[in-house]
Amino acid sequence: DSMDRENEPLREQHMYTITFENGSVADANRWANELKERILDATAQASVEQQRDNSHTQDLGTALSLVLGAPAVIAVATAIGNWLSLHRQAGITIKTRDGEIIGTNLTSKDVLKLAELLLAQQKEE
Repeated sequence: DSMDRENEPLREQHMYTITFENGSVADANRWANELKERILDATAQASVEQQRDNSHTQDLGTALSLVLGAPAVIAVATAIGNWLSLHRQAGITIKTRDGEIIGTNLTSKDVLKLAELLLAQQKEE
């Protein structure tokens, strides 16, 4: 039943935090918002929220909290790769429970590698 797959159990969801390097706070805010929109456009199977690194600032947040299951990984990796190809000056760090994946100057070929790394993180849990 397709409904069962849409409501996959939380244990099959994995959380990542994406932070932005090589820019000002204003850049990171804008980048976080843009990337959030790209991910949400790419798949309905991901939850993305902007979050603040510092609770004392008024900005929307310079980091993204991302929760997704395995079916959404390719769509999310593609969205991240497409966004990075338009923002070559931006670097991102994707933090997982087990470590970090750092991406700068990614090309479309790197997107598949990013998807493999995200999937590998999920398999290890």
